[in-house]
Amino acid sequence: MLTDLGETLPRVKRYGQGRRASKPRLYVRVLARIVAGFRSTEDAAVDRTAVTLMEIGSTSTARFLWRFAHAGQDLAHEREVLAETTGGSRHATVFAPAGWPRGRPGWILLHGITVPGRHHDALRRMARSLSAAGHYAIAPEVATWCELKVDPDESLPAVHAGLAGLAARTDADMSRIGLIGFSVAGRWAFSVAAQEQPRLKAVAAMGGYWDIERTLAAMVVGEHDWDGQRYQYDPDPYGRWIMGANLLPLLRGDRFGSELDRTRTAEALQLLVRTAGQNGAMARTPVYDSLNASLREGLPATVRPVWDLLAPRSFEQAGDRPTARELARLMAAAAVERYPLLASTVGLEQLRLPLVLLHGRADRLIPFTESLRLAEHLPAAALRRVTITRLFGHTRSREARPPRNPVARAREVAEFTATIQALLAAVEE
Repeated sequence: MLTDLGETLPRVKRYGQGRRASKPRLYVRVLARIVAGFRSTEDAAVDRTAVTLMEIGSTSTARFLWRFAHAGQDLAHEREVLAETTGGSRHATVFAPAGWPRGRPGWILLHGITVPGRHHDALRRMARSLSAAGHYAIAPEVATWCELKVDPDESLPAVHAGLAGLAARTDADMSRIGLIGFSVAGRWAFSVAAQEQPRLKAVAAMGGYWDIERTLAAMVVGEHDWDGQRYQYDPDPYGRWIMGANLLPLLRGDRFGSELDRTRTAEALQLLVRTAGQNGAMARTPVYDSLNASLREGLPATVRPVWDLLAPRSFEQAGDRPTARELARLMAAAAVERYPLLASTVGLEQLRLPLVLLHGRADRLIPFTESLRLAEHLPAAALRRVTITRLFGHTRSREARPPRNPVARAREVAEFTATIQALLAAVEE
């Protein structure tokens, strides 16, 4: 059976919630903007109804949610710094609680493969919300990821820079530091945590993956599955443009063109995806169709079928699905051969840190089923929350498809709130 994104959520296994918050519950009528920030066409009255039905378990959670709905810059509590490590200096952004207090928890935020890097709006929104909750946050820059290079080996040096930056530039309690990875870096964050477990208090992933071959197949074909159910969606081509630009030259054999021709195709994809990253418009819009056609015209005829699989124009249908799956399989094999950390499970079964997974139901880059699959391969005793939410897509709310029904919307917001509460409690305990 094939299911589209309009269907109900799959059943998700419930995991422990961690220690109950000690502070009194706070009703959230004052937080009407939380849900209003996620709405599409619904009116404010519906949003207020949803919010009135929800409760928050701690003041830090309430402050987080309020700031999440008011995500503007706070010049008094943000600093651009250089984090010094034995490997050299690295640019980073520090986000501080009001007053720059001593002894508060801290977080290291790993951005995904994206041109804005640590300045990505979803990451900054999370960092500012964490600081409003009374936690420090630091976002180290990963230059190769900003250049759209798939290199998971950069995760560990970035975390080391984050630890060094927090220690040198803030008064955070270094015994209470958590790690959050966004997008593909969510998966890599767990591998880093397995190596740095004594120095970290918790680890979380937003929009992560488990199986690189399944993820690539979903990006190219638009199908994914979970627990015997198959789902169909319209994937954002941005993901497959990035993967094609990185992986086409690494393929073995000439099934999809010679190495020289595949390299030329990868270079064209790199130009296309970098333009999309700088422009900011969604990759599946007509904005890029003219550039797309010009780049395709400059490629040898032998690799244009590959281009059509990875980069059809906005009005064109995807190509032959069996061939697309074969391309995804070969790209995944080449990726793991070049970067074993993409699929590494080393140390994951030994994780004892509190773990939190959050994934947008409307994610069109990495399907939400990948976080469910990731949860199945992490120690169940360590999982605090696994949440699939309709409140955003791939780490941001502009792709959200929230329910129209106010009660269903209230449940979504309550689940998101519980996830944030578990996240904050993991380093506050």
